[in-house]
Amino acid sequence: MSYRYLRQRCAATLILLLGSLFSLPLLAQEAPNSARCRTIRAEASSEAWLLNAPKLRALALRIPEGGEGDGADTTVGDAFQGRIDISYSPIDAVRATYVMDTADAACSREHAQRQLMLVLEQGVLYGRLSALSAEVSSLESGLVRIGQIVDEATRRHERGIITVIELDELRLQQFRIQRRVIDIHDEIATLSARGFDRGPDTQVRIALQNYERASEVISRKQSALRRLGAWGVGVRAGLVPSPRNVDWYGTLEFSYNIGELWQRDTERRYLEARRQELISDEMEMRSRVFRFRQAMQSSVKTLGEALELAQAELTVIEEERRRLQSASTDNAAMRIALLEIRSMELSARCTFLQQLVATRRQLEA
Repeated sequence: MSYRYLRQRCAATLILLLGSLFSLPLLAQEAPNSARCRTIRAEASSEAWLLNAPKLRALALRIPEGGEGDGADTTVGDAFQGRIDISYSPIDAVRATYVMDTADAACSREHAQRQLMLVLEQGVLYGRLSALSAEVSSLESGLVRIGQIVDEATRRHERGIITVIELDELRLQQFRIQRRVIDIHDEIATLSARGFDRGPDTQVRIALQNYERASEVISRKQSALRRLGAWGVGVRAGLVPSPRNVDWYGTLEFSYNIGELWQRDTERRYLEARRQELISDEMEMRSRVFRFRQAMQSSVKTLGEALELAQAELTVIEEERRRLQSASTDNAAMRIALLEIRSMELSARCTFLQQLVATRRQLEA
């Protein structure tokens, strides 16, 4: 290892230190200000204050008889001599910058991870809240018409046109749909309480990119912190009081651990391994999002088939209603009323399926 090489390494390290001192965190402006982020930043700030500040030291020295002084009017013998000095390490100042950068990146990663978990934790319930809201709105609109149908049937029963059994059949259909509306409202309240009130508007791909970008920044900063351990730069100045006068002393220290020559390759392997972990590890967000998307794609296919069946049944009902409208019998009128109620119920179900399919297909974008 030549002197020229060491000089180049020292110059490069000095440039790195100065650049780190005056650089701004890349993610600081994007990091949110949640309670968790304030906690992360407070912990980092606590450590950064200690790294940035100079250190005060007080010494009490006794040089044994026969010892030699250090040229700073040191007393030899039984007496103790006090010293006070202050020291500062630019390397520690760089560490403080890296600590704060890491905190900002950790905050951004935490925010992105929470966005992703809001989606992933829903599992098979993803998109169901908005679909239920669409269905209950359709059913509540249909209940107005169903009430009119039951009122008409009641008047016909009073005139002796239909039997009480036929009237009760319509009422039972009305009660069943009313119970369905109540059940849907209960499920909507449950999903909202669990935080499932945001689904389709969450941009999964952007959140995943932010998570991985912040994770890589954290890895780079932690790697840089470890590499700084090989370097030492320190300045110390102190006072030496004596009976005759007060003198001062100072030291400038520079150290380098040659293990850093091999550490560089190890850190490069670490960064590459971390990138591969983010991409391929089954517990990392990318793999979890991939599995979630696969499940949603599979459900879209199944839901599409259910939607086709519901629409086919609606078509059959409408055709039968048109045929019965040409008949003028009481039985035909009763059958038309039952088919209309079933048609409203199926229309609400189709609205639910269409909304759920549309929401889950957004994950493919």
